[in-house]
Amino acid sequence: MCAHALYTRPLLIPMDRVIELNAIPPYEELLLSADGEIVASIAENDTVRIAKSPDKVTFIRLNGRSYYETWQEKLIRNTEML
Repeated sequence: MCAHALYTRPLLIPMDRVIELNAIPPYEELLLSADGEIVASIAENDTVRIAKSPDKVTFIRLNGRSYYETWQEKLIRNTEML
């Protein structure tokens, strides 16, 4: 979560694994979000499963920077705000 934030580090999990999340009460309300958008409200006995999608996507590059160069720039900009 928040892989762009410097105070928390992302986890690397093999793509063939399925992640299951279960909420542990007490809580007032749980919301599942992806890419900053609320996807669903989570009820007490719900299980959230995250798995690799069978769908494929192709990205286009609109500038000369690679994916990693873009992230490096964002991380440097983030440290300058601290």
